[in-house]
Amino acid sequence: MADQFRVYKKADGAKIAEGVSPVKLTGLASGTTVAEGDYQATRVRGEKESKKVDLKGFTTLKLPTKPTVKVTPKDKGMDYVITPSPTATKEGVTGYKIYTKKVSEDWSAAKSTTVTGLTGGFGTMENGVQYVFGVEALNANGASPRLDTTFTAGAPEA
Repeated sequence: MADQFRVYKKADGAKIAEGVSPVKLTGLASGTTVAEGDYQATRVRGEKESKKVDLKGFTTLKLPTKPTVKVTPKDKGMDYVITPSPTATKEGVTGYKIYTKKVSEDWSAAKSTTVTGLTGGFGTMENGVQYVFGVEALNANGASPRLDTTFTAGAPEA
């Protein structure tokens, strides 16, 4: 069985992560610089935990800022226009991951694709059904937070 590791925040002793190496730390903002010793780790074998050891300092990866999007319902679908964040070029945005799903479905059922264009649409949706359209900006480090927009498929009423 692989060794388990626990990571603690030194300031308050709170356990923030546990797992096999590499342990993922979540909840830190993009581009955050963490000083050496702000976090500590232990090795766990069975229920026996080693002495806490200071982790080296690090900076989290700089992820892109989320874009904005305008969705226009149409017969059996929708059209979208993505507006990149003002910092998209500086952040190295290379494209966008877009998601569609019915409001009644879990995110695991969402269909996704990656696009580089800022406009597009879908024409195979059920009129009168509510959908969620999600967009994430992508760069070499990963994805921005997802922006979700809810709409009802079908031609807009005049």
